[in-house]
Amino acid sequence: MNIRYRYYPRLFLVAFILQIAGCGAPKSHDLIISNVNLIDVRTGAVSPNQSVAIDADTISMIYQGKVETADSARIINGTGKYLIPGLWDMHVHHQRSYQKTNPLLLANGVTGIREMWGNMEIHRMLQRAIATDSLDVPDIYTASVIIDGKPEIWPGSIGVGNAEEARKAALEQIESGVDFLKVYSLLSKEAFDAIAEVANEKGVPFAGHVPDVISIQHAAKMGMVSAEHLFGVLLGSSSKKDSLLEAGVGEYQNIDLMVDTFSQAQFDSLCSVLVEEELWMSPTLITNKGAAYFGDPDYTSDERLAYMPSEMIQWWIWDSVALHSPSSQERIRQEQKSFHFLLPLVGQMHSRGVRFLAGSDYPNPYCFPGFSLHDELAIMVEGGMSNLAALQTATLNPAIFMKKEDQFGSIEPGKTASLVLLAKNPLDTIENTKTIEAVILRGKPFEKEALEEMLETVRKDIQKPRYSAWIKKSIKRNGLELTMDSLDLLISSESSTYLLEEADINALGYELARSGDFKSAVKILEKNTLLFPESYNTYDSYAEALLYTQQFEKAKENYQKASALNPNYTNGKVMIDSINSMLQ
Repeated sequence: MNIRYRYYPRLFLVAFILQIAGCGAPKSHDLIISNVNLIDVRTGAVSPNQSVAIDADTISMIYQGKVETADSARIINGTGKYLIPGLWDMHVHHQRSYQKTNPLLLANGVTGIREMWGNMEIHRMLQRAIATDSLDVPDIYTASVIIDGKPEIWPGSIGVGNAEEARKAALEQIESGVDFLKVYSLLSKEAFDAIAEVANEKGVPFAGHVPDVISIQHAAKMGMVSAEHLFGVLLGSSSKKDSLLEAGVGEYQNIDLMVDTFSQAQFDSLCSVLVEEELWMSPTLITNKGAAYFGDPDYTSDERLAYMPSEMIQWWIWDSVALHSPSSQERIRQEQKSFHFLLPLVGQMHSRGVRFLAGSDYPNPYCFPGFSLHDELAIMVEGGMSNLAALQTATLNPAIFMKKEDQFGSIEPGKTASLVLLAKNPLDTIENTKTIEAVILRGKPFEKEALEEMLETVRKDIQKPRYSAWIKKSIKRNGLELTMDSLDLLISSESSTYLLEEADINALGYELARSGDFKSAVKILEKNTLLFPESYNTYDSYAEALLYTQQFEKAKENYQKASALNPNYTNGKVMIDSINSMLQ
């Protein structure tokens, strides 16, 4: 199927008329990127000597050549440079680490993201920050909480055991305001089909993992809009697909068998189904490659580790005993076989009309927020895509997929002014997407010096010692009360060299509780609610500590606060009911 692009001839006509009508007078705009090479990501055409005018958060005009400007306009000189739409990373896990990753995304030209494990409490907070311009955060298209089978793979997912539970979970997530539902690997066919029926009935997309027990062909025919990680492609291309499904032989655990039974005819048939049913692929090749080369020195010595927190690096880099165990080495062998077999299929799928979205899946091992989107584009080209096709997967295609072509995806008057200025042409080589000279986020410009400063600030913050470590030592040396008084002074000091993070303080509270120091645990977790008052998790943890000390009414109050902040938080109601029963 050929991709049908939507054109906006009236917008171009108006822009042309206004160009002619205003030729003689100085142009008054908030921002102008002058004399730049403008890349049309639909066709690959490059229009030289264009001047893009921006007012507020919108592209208001595109002029031919240099423009005489009013003194009030801010000018970014684009001479010899190339302008592309802002990049979208269409598979991220952003909400749990947004404070750390926002600068990394922006410095790498990522102005939009698809959140693949949503939390509507955090999402609404970030949307308010975008609306008030109080935080430099990309535009966000958000998933629901993961809906999985039972027992669910990840704590915090919604586990459903049958069709009725699946319908209930899907409806609750839709009512919370999500952009799409996220389905996962362990869903039964009955549960998956029930979610699909609810999603189709309500007009809400669903995407995610192709469950282990169904074929990708079935997922496509049920209306799934995107499949992640290329899961299901090998099974769907197997000459023994039906018998393997019937026998419950999983794709992920049997890579050798899937490769051995690969059928070109079955693969071609699969591509036809994906095109006909409009199932997009988000292959997250950089994550697949990271799994295939886990422990490789090129990864473990990557200079970008300087931007990653220590707890993440500890997760990514295993000790030699664990890494070289027979089971780990066998898993790595299979991952390498899968990656190298699937990579050329990406180009073949694209040539047959299957549509792709670029996604990194950070923070999986060796997926660096922002940076790895560029890695993903490079691997797509390695797999057989053209430079233009790869660029489209992070610009135009996301807009088409989200049905937001009127806002994003190309450089046209009336669209959101999220843009990336490059020193070199990405159509010559896709690696040129890294040559970033400036990023415009909803009309707000960040030139190269500011972007470099962002990265340096992240690097320095990562190296700071943690407040939690200081608190722990101070309690032992100085006692609880003096520590809490000193903590307030230290946090308010502009010269503090410590890093304050909610998760660190929370973990310290639990550590103190496990050691039997409940008094300190309560104080520390109470402080965390004051430091991070918009986080439901701080109130939940504080309430749990209050239960340890039998402060039941106060615990109930904090469970209620947690529930008010996060409608999807079910533990609060359970605990409140339990406390009420106990107090009767």
